Amino acid sequence: MRSKDSVKVAVIQAASEMMELEASVEKACRLITEAGKQGAELIVFPEAFLSGYPRGLSFGAVVGSRALAGRQDFGRYWRSAVTVPSPATDRLAKAIAEAHAYVVMGIPGRVP
Repeated sequence: MRSKDSVKVAVIQAASEMMELEASVEKACRLITEAGKQGAELIVFPEAFLSGYPRGLSFGAVVGSRALAGRQDFGRYWRSAVTVPSPATDRLAKAIAEAHAYVVMGIPGRVP
């Protein structure tokens, strides 16, 4: 068995397409393809790259308060979460396979 001395890693520093699953998947596939063409064997994305990390949104759940706007924000966030398996994960799997790489990507997931 042959041992490998090094692994080429791509660390993706890119912004998410906040709460836009299709745009996020498209961007992730493009970045995976780019990194693969540059020889990356391991591609690492930021936390919650697909659909974004809702930092600063309280979803209207401030202690002692519930707001309609918060429920609407949460609904949008939930709709942009990833169901596994789905067409979104199929597209990602295809891009990853074509790049001949491993990918680390945290995703907000949901159960259908």
